[in-house]
Amino acid sequence: MSMFLMMLGLAGVVVMIVVLLFGLIMKNGKLKRNAIILTIFVVSFFVGITTSPPPTHEETLRASTIYKEKEKMKEEVKKIEVEFEQVKDEISDSQKELTKIKDEIEVEKDNLNSKKEEFVEVTSYIDKKDALLKEIEKLGKEVDSANDKIGSKDSEIKSKESELITLKDKIKTEENELTALEDKIQTKESELENIGNVINKKKTEPISLIAGQYTVGPDIPVGRYQVTNVGRGTNFFVYDSDGYAIVNTILGNDHGSGDYVFFTEEGNVIETHGKIKLIPVD
Repeated sequence: MSMFLMMLGLAGVVVMIVVLLFGLIMKNGKLKRNAIILTIFVVSFFVGITTSPPPTHEETLRASTIYKEKEKMKEEVKKIEVEFEQVKDEISDSQKELTKIKDEIEVEKDNLNSKKEEFVEVTSYIDKKDALLKEIEKLGKEVDSANDKIGSKDSEIKSKESELITLKDKIKTEENELTALEDKIQTKESELENIGNVINKKKTEPISLIAGQYTVGPDIPVGRYQVTNVGRGTNFFVYDSDGYAIVNTILGNDHGSGDYVFFTEEGNVIETHGKIKLIPVD
């Protein structure tokens, strides 16, 4: 029984050491339980040693074999411990690398968030750009429409300019005609003045009349007269016996005199609106 406990304890110690090492490597949460089990196996081993009877020759050989196996196991344990330390170092390095990677991930997350914000901003700018392009397109259409209107107005302006040139030419022609007519009128006036100058005035005294109506015969002798205004200009009329005006003229103006030569017959009516003088002429 003692030998069984000793062997059981030794085997349990070896197994639990391996389990503990594996648990440390894998960071298993059952380390405390495994440590208790290992303690039980160690106690069992020592109980088996202390209670066992003196070994026989066979037991001594078996113990020697077990000791050799134990030493071999110790070597294995040492190797496992070395490997465990290596694994721990690798785990530590891996943890450092993992921490570094986590930090890099956090940095990349920050960069990603920044890129997202930039993307949102760029998207906003793109939307604004699209709106501006639509506005530019609309303004372009308005400009084209305005250019069409300007072209139409240019055509109208050219047409009006052509009409204006025609009108200017017409006005110039009419001005030339007017100048010719004025020259002709001036010539006729000169001829009329010359005719007036050659009228032979009779030696009879002039007849002065104030504003009113006068009948030829009873009031004024029949004959040929040169009438002129006295003072301000006035309207002058001569009517025949039927009442039709045979003379209708204005003598002078506010600043000068005007003469008119006419014939009278019996029954004519002379009407003046101002003071005049009748000069008998041949």
